[in-house]
Amino acid sequence: MILHKIIMAEQDVINRIKNILKHSRNNKNSFWKKVREIILEILIIVFAVSISIWFQNLNIKKVNKRTEKEFFKDLIVDLKKDVVEWKKEKDFYINQIAILDYQICLGEQKNNCNAVKKEFDSYSLIIPKYTPVHNSYFDAAKSSGIFSIISNKELLIEIVNYYQEAIPFIKSQKAVFNEENNRLLIAFKENATFLPDGTYDFKIMMKKPAILFQVKMMKNSIYIVEHYNDIIAKTEKLIAKIENEKHI
Repeated sequence: MILHKIIMAEQDVINRIKNILKHSRNNKNSFWKKVREIILEILIIVFAVSISIWFQNLNIKKVNKRTEKEFFKDLIVDLKKDVVEWKKEKDFYINQIAILDYQICLGEQKNNCNAVKKEFDSYSLIIPKYTPVHNSYFDAAKSSGIFSIISNKELLIEIVNYYQEAIPFIKSQKAVFNEENNRLLIAFKENATFLPDGTYDFKIMMKKPAILFQVKMMKNSIYIVEHYNDIIAKTEKLIAKIENEKHI
């Protein structure tokens, strides 16, 4: 509808210019009559052009608003997936803390290790790396230039901070965990003792100073759970703010 009005306004401008040329070439009209008619046509042209520009701007605003709405809807889907993933990662690290507590208990030869062990088998005591990939709609939206049309700049700043500060910080903490994990696995390999079935004999291995030291170092590196609590809260708060936007 708006595009049709823009086309009609532009066509009217073309017709008015033709009229100006027609009046300027009409020898039957007096000079002043030609001037008045030309000025009138020019004023009409200016008005028509102004209307055309107004319709174009209105159309651009509507397109931008629709694009902005779609961006926020897609981003909410992405953020909700993040929350699910953050919680899974948090549970993973909580589980690792329990495993390390059991290993330390064995190494310090305490009497209540079975209570700490829970249901861990010997294989689960070899702590794996956990480095899930966060595929984000944010990067694609950023490269498309969509941020320039976001009307709520304060909300946009929060979104940018989430992706460029909060997520990289969590990744840096996971990198610390993985680095300590590598050292622990090396210590296991260099000081391995096996049971008859070929599995690690942790009751013996954990008494070895090199392994016990590295397990304690590993345990000290896992304060990441607190950071997961923080980023989960930030993500859920960001989702709520986006959903509260009047156009969502």
